[in-house]
Amino acid sequence: MKISVITVCYNNLEGLKRTLPSVATQTYDDYEMIVIDGGSTDGSKEYIQSIERIDYWVSEPDRGIYHAMNKGIDAAHGEYCIFMNSGDTFFSSQALENVADKLVSKDFYVARSTFFQDNVSTTCIPPKKMTIHFILSNALNHQGSFIRTAFLKENHYDETIPIQADWELFGRKWLRHECTYEALPIMTSIYYLDGISTIKLQEVQDERPGLVTEIVKTLPEGAEKRKYEQEIKKFQSGQEPWGERRVGFIKFKVDRAMELSPLLGDWKILRNGFRMLVKDLFSFNRT
Repeated sequence: MKISVITVCYNNLEGLKRTLPSVATQTYDDYEMIVIDGGSTDGSKEYIQSIERIDYWVSEPDRGIYHAMNKGIDAAHGEYCIFMNSGDTFFSSQALENVADKLVSKDFYVARSTFFQDNVSTTCIPPKKMTIHFILSNALNHQGSFIRTAFLKENHYDETIPIQADWELFGRKWLRHECTYEALPIMTSIYYLDGISTIKLQEVQDERPGLVTEIVKTLPEGAEKRKYEQEIKKFQSGQEPWGERRVGFIKFKVDRAMELSPLLGDWKILRNGFRMLVKDLFSFNRT
């Protein structure tokens, strides 16, 4: 079995009605469907029971989202896991088919996702090259992440981190050179910006430098550790070079525009360029 699709849910029946059909209708058939419900009382359990395609499910109280995700990992038999939690959906019925043959040996393969906020969609493109700056300022979307199951079974999510244990696991392992990563130029999933990490976005952003600092402290002394410490200081002070601060944003906007028709893509690039110019002229301090 190649892929384990794990859905974690709790009292989100409407979200499940989006998620489970998008999993059950995948054209790729070498996958298993796992649902971990936290003991819902809104009809979710009965709805889960009605989906014949599900290979394994449980409905019982848990200690939070990462405890539930760890339970899903323990139940998984596939070579790779992807978490498609309640409310998330695959981009199309061919999503798994499009990505399956790319899952070879890396610990993390991360595909593109589309997210919706206030009825506006945005494409999220993972970086081709991972950096500490990305880890400090961003996160890999679990809806687009195919993670080697053996890696997850050996490295469960830290349940003491309530909001971003998935981010912490990748950051810790990547900074220590204990995992491998590859970005896939394939659109895989759709998600809506209403999850706990989105609702508490400012709290998440405030916590990250401290968590990264603790990880870096455990690294052996040397040039790499000093470099990481300097990057953290620059990030915390907001004084990282202007080019570093903008290049990821610009690339993200250009990549998204290139997926559109030529004229519409050109318009998007011009519009975003003008917005950045105005913002920099009136509010951006490069000193």
